[in-house]
Amino acid sequence: MRGGSGPPPTLPCGKTITWQAAAVAICLGLALQATPAPAGNVTYQTRLRATQVYDDNLFLVDEHPDLKDEEPAEEEKTDEQTVEAGDTQGEEQDVEELDRVQEPVEKKMADWVTTISPELELGYETERLKSAGTVRFDLIRHGQHSELNDVEQFYKQTIAYELSPYSKIGADAAYSRESSRERELEETGLLLGNTVRTQQDYRGWVQHNLSEYSLLDFSYNYSTEDFSSSSLDDLLDRLDAEKAEQEALEKEENESATDAAANEEESEKEPSPAELRRQRREAVDTKTHWASLGITREVDWLRSGSYVYLSSNYLHQESELSIQDSASVALGLGLQLSETLSFSFDAGLNYGRDSYDNRQLRLLAEAPYYELEVVPQTDSQWGPIAHAQLKYAGEDTTIFLNAAYDVRPASGTGTLTDRTTAQLRAENRLCEKIRVYSYATYYHNKQDGIMELPPAAAEEALAFHNSVAALKDRLERELEKFYEVDKTTYSLGLGFLYDLSSLFSLKGEYVYRIHQDDVKGSDARGNRFLLQLSMKFPVK
Repeated sequence: MRGGSGPPPTLPCGKTITWQAAAVAICLGLALQATPAPAGNVTYQTRLRATQVYDDNLFLVDEHPDLKDEEPAEEEKTDEQTVEAGDTQGEEQDVEELDRVQEPVEKKMADWVTTISPELELGYETERLKSAGTVRFDLIRHGQHSELNDVEQFYKQTIAYELSPYSKIGADAAYSRESSRERELEETGLLLGNTVRTQQDYRGWVQHNLSEYSLLDFSYNYSTEDFSSSSLDDLLDRLDAEKAEQEALEKEENESATDAAANEEESEKEPSPAELRRQRREAVDTKTHWASLGITREVDWLRSGSYVYLSSNYLHQESELSIQDSASVALGLGLQLSETLSFSFDAGLNYGRDSYDNRQLRLLAEAPYYELEVVPQTDSQWGPIAHAQLKYAGEDTTIFLNAAYDVRPASGTGTLTDRTTAQLRAENRLCEKIRVYSYATYYHNKQDGIMELPPAAAEEALAFHNSVAALKDRLERELEKFYEVDKTTYSLGLGFLYDLSSLFSLKGEYVYRIHQDDVKGSDARGNRFLLQLSMKFPVK
C-alpha cells in the first residue's frame, strides 16, 4: 500500500497490477497525446496467441543431484560398524527431508502448459515523431501442477523524435513481471528456477550524422531486476515452518545438557529447508547502469556498403554480493561481400573491477566459539572481447551465424560473467505460405568467484578448537566460494511457420536442450514441443 491510497487494483484472475506497470501504461497514453491528433497518424493492432507446450523437464534440472552427491557418504557410514543408531536415524531423516524439499520443484517432471497471450499495440506517427506502446498478458495454465499457474505482465513504450535531418533522439521504457524460464535460456543460456522476476528497463539514446558518411550514437540504459518467491515456494515454506516447529519441540525434550554446545554449532551451520531452497533457486536482485558510445563510418576503399566502427561501453552493476564495473573498447569492420552476403567483425579489450565483502571466521575460546567477519576486497583484471556475424539473405533462404566473447550481466547471479556465444539459424521458404527453420545455440557463462579467507584465531582459541571434535570439524572444513558461475547450455531446434490467412498463422517447434552447471555438478536434458496459433487484427 502506498500513501494510504488503498490496495493496488487486480486483474479478474486476482493477480496484482503493480504501480510500475500502471506508470508505464500512463506514459504510453501521454506519449500518444504528445502532438495533436490531426497532425499525425494513429495506428493500432491487436494480437492473440494460443500456445500449447509439452515439456518433459519443466525446470530443466538433473533429477536429485544433491541426493546423488550424498550417496557415497551414506555408503561409507553404513560400512562403519561403530555408527550409533541415533546417527543413522538422523541421516535417514536428512535424506528424507531433502527428498521432500525437492518435491516438486527440484525434481524432473513433465507437464502440458497452455498459454493465452492477448496483446495490444498502439502507435502514433508524424513527420518527425514516432511512438509505439505495447501491453501484453500471458495467462499460463499447467495441466497437472496448478500451483505453477501464473499471469505474466509485459509493458513497453518507445518514442523517437527527429530534431533535424542530421540528429535523432529517443527513449524506451519497459516493465515485466514473469516467471518463465524459457525466455532467459533462449537469450543468455542462464537458467532461473521457480522464482518471479520483476524487471524494469529505461533507455535514452541520441544519433547524430557527423557527415554524409559518419554516424555518432550514444545511449544510456538503467535496469533493475528484483526476484521474489513464487506461490509454490510460499506453500512449501508454510509446511516447512510447521515441521520445524514440531521438530524443535521434540529436540528440546531429547537434547541433553552435554550436547548443547555441539548442537548449537550444528544448528548455526545447517540452513533450514526454506533457506536451502532459496540458495538453490532464488536469484539475486541487481541494479545496472550501461552507457555506450560508438562511431560508424562508411569507407570508399571497399565494396559499397562496407564500413568501419569504433564502440565503447561502460557497465556498472550493484547487488548484495558486490559492486562491479566493466569498461571496454572495440574496433570493427563490416563488409558487404555481395548483394546477399555480409560479414562484420570486431575485437578489443575489457577492464573489470570488482568490489565485494569477503568473509572470514574468527575462532573464539568461549561461546559462541566463532564469529563471522567481513573483509572488504577489490580485484581488477584485463581481458579480450570479440564479436563476429555472417549473414546470407537470398530470395528464399536466410542463414545467420553469430559468435561472441564478452563480459555481460548474468541475470539472477548478482555478478558479471565472461559469456561465450555461438548461434546458427537457417530459414527457407518452401512456398508463399510455408517456411521452415532450424537453429543451434551455445552459451557458456563463466565467473571464477571469490574464495573465502582462511579462519583466523589466537593461539589459545586455536588450541581449544583442536581439542573439541565438533569444533575441529568446523576448523578443517573446505573453504567455500561464493558467486561462482560455470554454466553451459546447448540448444537444437526445428520448426515451421504457416500463414493460414492474412489474419491467422500457425507455428510448430521442437527444441532439445542440455544445461550443465559445473558448480552444482548437474547435467540436465529436456525436450520441448510447441504448437502456437496466432491472430492479428487489423492487418498492416
